[in-house]
Amino acid sequence: MTDAAATTARADAPHGSPAARPLWGSYRWLLRVHLRSAVGALVVLVVAATVGIVAVDRLGTVTNSVVGFARQGVIWFPFSLSIILVIAHLPVHVQMGLPRWVLGRVTVLVALTMSVFYAVTVVAILQLERWVYGLAGWEHRIVDDLTFVHDTSQVGLLLGEYFFAAAAGQLCGLLCGLVYYRVGGWWGTLALPLTVGPVILVQSGMSADVAFLDGDLAVGTAGGGLLRAVVATLVLALVVLGYRAVLRSTPVRTAPVV
Repeated sequence: MTDAAATTARADAPHGSPAARPLWGSYRWLLRVHLRSAVGALVVLVVAATVGIVAVDRLGTVTNSVVGFARQGVIWFPFSLSIILVIAHLPVHVQMGLPRWVLGRVTVLVALTMSVFYAVTVVAILQLERWVYGLAGWEHRIVDDLTFVHDTSQVGLLLGEYFFAAAAGQLCGLLCGLVYYRVGGWWGTLALPLTVGPVILVQSGMSADVAFLDGDLAVGTAGGGLLRAVVATLVLALVVLGYRAVLRSTPVRTAPVV
């Protein structure tokens, strides 16, 4: 089936139909791969945070969250995983005769699903850490110049911030990996401002204290979070459009990428 024919067929394909099965089968398989890696990373996070808290308490005074430093990991670990999986999965997917729209939709859906997973689990670990700090009488706040929320009691805002952090990392990872696969190392490196730049833009945009955005639209407020979330959504939508466009025109390589 060609991509054009698949596009026409999927318009009327209900869930469970032959045209829909490759989508959900690929989604479940790729999601399992992501989840296994994510669970391993979260176990490492819990162990490292526990060791870090104990070490700081023995050597000095605990004054801020240790888990709060994991936000960069929420961005760059899934980013790296997305690069690896899109490069590895594309040749297999196409050689199995599956349409590219399936891969494009599946990888984006998995990225968004995993972004929810990372946001919920890491914020839950933050709240567990906050409870432990409360028992010990320590101050619990996030120290990070690029964070939108420093107060760990603002769970809703934390969930939104971590979701967009993880989504930016994974969606840009898809685009970055596919561009390297498509054009090679030199041009892929030159394209980094377009493929990785949105990650930096979303990070800095979430914490940007713009002069005319004050009061109810300032950093750390619900209104400010909503406004920045809308901007981040638009940026990431452009990333997805770019990724889908590159995917449609990417030839399948039979030799290693150099």
